[in-house]
Amino acid sequence: MKNELSIVENEKRRMYCSMDMNETQNKKKFLNGTENADYRLSDCLNNVIEIVDVYIEENIKTETDEKTGEVKEYPKYRTIIWDKNGNTYATGSYGIFNILQKIFFVYGEPNTWTTPLKVKVTKKNVNDKQMFTLEVIE
Repeated sequence: MKNELSIVENEKRRMYCSMDMNETQNKKKFLNGTENADYRLSDCLNNVIEIVDVYIEENIKTETDEKTGEVKEYPKYRTIIWDKNGNTYATGSYGIFNILQKIFFVYGEPNTWTTPLKVKVTKKNVNDKQMFTLEVIE
């Protein structure tokens, strides 16, 4: 058991959570939401969500070039969004990670908001690919 704990403690991962983890109800909300999200955000295209909390974790992925054998590392982001009704939305979309960074820059982080932020889940074309994003409604 000691070795298992040391592996977890030494894992380097960047995370962000807007919830106050000193509150017991937020600990339960966080664990249940991150392990069993209600919806995949990709299934919610054109839906309006009123965001109250966000969790983002960075995971480093490795990829080996089959021709050269070169190993490349790159970040992937897992995001969970909580709405005002307690529903959770999960995504691994870089577009969502990117727009949330911009939303936090403009509106501040969710723990500073006095009301939920109303957004619409959309897609946009980027370099011949489609990327999920959020459109601020109010």
